[in-house]
Amino acid sequence: ESAAPKTERGLSNVDAALMLSVAGLVDLIEFLLTFLVIGLVVNFFIDFITWLIFYLWFKNKGAKAPKKSFVQDKSQTVIGLAFGFEALPIINALPGWTAAILLIVLRDRASKFLEKYIEGSSVGKLLLGENAAEKI
Repeated sequence: ESAAPKTERGLSNVDAALMLSVAGLVDLIEFLLTFLVIGLVVNFFIDFITWLIFYLWFKNKGAKAPKKSFVQDKSQTVIGLAFGFEALPIINALPGWTAAILLIVLRDRASKFLEKYIEGSSVGKLLLGENAAEKI
């Protein structure tokens, strides 16, 4: 009898670090380009490519999740909002991509924490109800 391999739902530490690094690098490049006239035009294309990369990345992570997770459900909304924020000239000098990815990673970690330590306990069920980790 072979047991099916247990796949971790959500983001691994490596994925989270890589995503935050990519987001930070994009934000740094856009910050530097904002001070150049070319940045007003180029930053939009950078943002579109960044949105596409994160969209596909999260889509891939969600497809591997054995059940619904934050990565599968809500990350698309967050990166869509980040794209809208970053598409605004001058304002895109702020670290919008980094903030969005950090939000996704932190909520993914909170969901895992609830699932592991609180959801199964009687106190967790009383306070949060059934399947609290999926509701985050």
